[in-house]
Amino acid sequence: MSDRISQVPVILKRLPPTHSSTTHHGMTLFAPLSTAFRFFALLTLVVCHGASAETHSEQTAAQTYDVSFSVQPVADARAASVDVQWGRGEGGDCYTLRLDSQGAKLGKLAGGREQRIAASRELRLPCPGEPARDVLIARRPDRVWVEADGERVFTCFDGAHFAGGIEVTSEGATVSDFRLRELDELHFGDDFLRDPSSPGEWESVQGQWQLSVYRDPLIQRDGGPIGASWYESTGKDANLAAAGYDFWGDVRLATSCRSDGAAALGLVFNCQGPDDYCLARLSPERAAELLQVRRGEKRLLKRAPAEWAPGCWQRLEVTTWDRAARVALNGQPVLSADGLSLAHGRIGLYAEGAGAQFDDLAMDSAVAFWDDFSSGSAYRWDAVSGEPLMQDGRLRLRADGKGVALARTRPWDSYSVQCRVTDGRGEAGIVFGWAAPEDFWSFQCGKGGEWLLKRHAPDGITVVAKGTLAVTGTEHSVRVTVDGELVECCLDGRFVNREASPSGARGRWGLIADGPVLFADVQGAGGGVPRAPLFATDFSQTTVIGKNKGEEWRVVGDLLGRAAGRWTTPTRGDPVELVGTANRAPAVIRFRDPLAGDVSLSCEFDDASTAASIALLGTDPASGYAAHLAENGRRLELLRRGQVVAACDLTALGGEAGGSLQLERVGRHFVARCGEQAVAYRDEAPLTAELAALVVEQGSAAVREFAIEGRNALAYPFDRIEPDWRPVSGDWRFHSGMTCIPWNYWITGDGREQPALQWNRVRLPADLDLDFYVSEHTEGEENGSHFHFPYHDISVVLSGDGQSLDSGYRVLLGANGGHGSVLYRKGEAVAKSAMPVIVMGSHCNEPRQLRVHLRKEKSKLTVTANGTVLFALDDAEPLGEGYLALGASGCRANFSDFYLAALRTWENQLPAPLPDR
Repeated sequence: MSDRISQVPVILKRLPPTHSSTTHHGMTLFAPLSTAFRFFALLTLVVCHGASAETHSEQTAAQTYDVSFSVQPVADARAASVDVQWGRGEGGDCYTLRLDSQGAKLGKLAGGREQRIAASRELRLPCPGEPARDVLIARRPDRVWVEADGERVFTCFDGAHFAGGIEVTSEGATVSDFRLRELDELHFGDDFLRDPSSPGEWESVQGQWQLSVYRDPLIQRDGGPIGASWYESTGKDANLAAAGYDFWGDVRLATSCRSDGAAALGLVFNCQGPDDYCLARLSPERAAELLQVRRGEKRLLKRAPAEWAPGCWQRLEVTTWDRAARVALNGQPVLSADGLSLAHGRIGLYAEGAGAQFDDLAMDSAVAFWDDFSSGSAYRWDAVSGEPLMQDGRLRLRADGKGVALARTRPWDSYSVQCRVTDGRGEAGIVFGWAAPEDFWSFQCGKGGEWLLKRHAPDGITVVAKGTLAVTGTEHSVRVTVDGELVECCLDGRFVNREASPSGARGRWGLIADGPVLFADVQGAGGGVPRAPLFATDFSQTTVIGKNKGEEWRVVGDLLGRAAGRWTTPTRGDPVELVGTANRAPAVIRFRDPLAGDVSLSCEFDDASTAASIALLGTDPASGYAAHLAENGRRLELLRRGQVVAACDLTALGGEAGGSLQLERVGRHFVARCGEQAVAYRDEAPLTAELAALVVEQGSAAVREFAIEGRNALAYPFDRIEPDWRPVSGDWRFHSGMTCIPWNYWITGDGREQPALQWNRVRLPADLDLDFYVSEHTEGEENGSHFHFPYHDISVVLSGDGQSLDSGYRVLLGANGGHGSVLYRKGEAVAKSAMPVIVMGSHCNEPRQLRVHLRKEKSKLTVTANGTVLFALDDAEPLGEGYLALGASGCRANFSDFYLAALRTWENQLPAPLPDR
């Protein structure tokens, strides 16, 4: 039979507040997994060829699928065979597999000629008395493999023959249980926010597990929602919980975890049962390990030092691809291993002993590639020119002149590629956006201490950008990131250049060398640069809960302020639309807060019968940038101060008015997109334009969705575990107590016994803009009472060293028990303010919360609280990049909705994280 697996996450909305004076948060739940089965009819033909022959066949348009069947024992194996063809297109090209008494042969039929790929005697027809042989053929976008009884027999890297006919013909042998399983992309997640009695999708394979929850006593009495939850091991020995299906593979799996007594904890993948699985483990020796358990025997594959501390939340991530796995901790690669005997299976959680806690698990299909060349073979590479040779665990391209080898993958859209180039006596680096031998990009380290970004085209080679290597030596780390139309280049961990290409750099990628150069540790990953969500609406909600007690914000009117024209939501159906109508002047509606740093705006215009734009405006409505739909939606224009600086025709999209419209600012580069079409512009003198707006120049236009995201930005609502924050003193808890102000989520710093301090792991650039809320702490009791507690002496540290409060700039809000503020520079007070004054009354504080905003740009540091400027420092010797901290002393304080954007020096990006100490 044939079944199609469609794995689509069911997203349960955040739990609504159910108590009249409190609100609570819930984490997004992607489980239970929604699995839809769709059956196709199986066509079985019986054809006579002397001995009876059976043919099982299917057609598929899928690019990813599994074909499985069983071969029963054969009485006379010498006269029997099983032939399989799959991926057969109109031209007849396909893969072939033949099984007989001698073994198996994997081949490829191309252009009418059969090419032999590999042969094995391990996979043969079973004889009488032997069990049936289970065969699996797996087709993935970049490769195909064959398994027999769960063991890998063949692997072939090839991006061709995605779809087509599948045929299994047996002669003198019996084939049963033939099944085609088409696979969609995989998505699974669990934040464990549910009733503790429900295990969800999890099965306890070993040991014992429980779902633990926290509720404030008053909220629990009133049957209110869960405040926080996590999955926890309770068995004293090994504990393993599993979820999913045995065909899951090529995934990126991540979870937040911490040890509260367990000796070790980790993520399980490729799990075929309690005695067969792979494990990424954090060991008590402050190390990360990759292990494989096969038939009950545990084998250590790799081990590396890892900075992790018991009791501190970590983000552990495993990416699996083919028979390899890479482990990252808190966003930093730790170790990898190749040659796993298990390549697919269920996912799981692992702990040695009780007290391991897990939260916010997420799994998605991964587009990945890597090669550490430990196999000693270049089977993952296509030689375009020259010959790839292995040399001491590294790759060398032997060629007369330029050597090029492409990774055996399909063309990628948005992706990142990196490698190490050693023994640099030649020009070497990465090729990307490969469309043809005369149509690609390259980023290379040059012989003369230079780096070069080149565009190779049929009419010649153009040096797009070049510079001097900042790090001398014979080894360099080279990295290229393609994010839509933008290309970013990094050398030795530092950003060096960004370019925009309207056509993007979609294509294959690989290595290029001109001279005796060695390559090591090649890695590729699909996906663009992460964005930090800031605002999104589909206009179905007219109001949202504000941040002060009894406060509501109108989506249209408060969050989006009408600046000109008429804006209405005339429909209440699905979808709801916001209609802008221009009168004598364009209709303009703007997001309430200025947007610092790099941002991405997107909207869905249902109808642009005249002209509509999504824009970043300055204080003058005529200034700024806009992605503009013109000529009834048939032309896309990128405007600067109302003048067209780039444009393209959209008639190829069907000539329909409206569509998905985007405007993105990244450093000096501005990109406008409509559907698959894009235009780009590099501005050597970028304008100050920080107001996001929707504009209708003439007539009317209907908008269905509007979203704002930050790039080179960090967003921490504190509605879930945030392992980027590293507590070093005091007690920090996610969602403790309750609130009378309408907050749904927060993190509490308890500095009553000792000052509470937590550092963000990310080393930040010198110039940045940040915004967050801090408030009083509240607790309820079972008798129905609730109490507010004073908050004061709140610390924010910028440009710190990750250890001391007296490093960098420190802003002390509500100093000395709530009386004014102090600004410190490296431990010395440089300014004081009489504001804010925080007074604890008979019941609650006044004010109950502060909205804090800091902006550090070149020599100027500005601090505001609830809209009042506290400090405007002009530092003659401004401090540089460093770490950021939040803290509270002598009280408990709640923090929420933290958003940070790197201000543009028009070049830098957020550097690497700070490890645990």
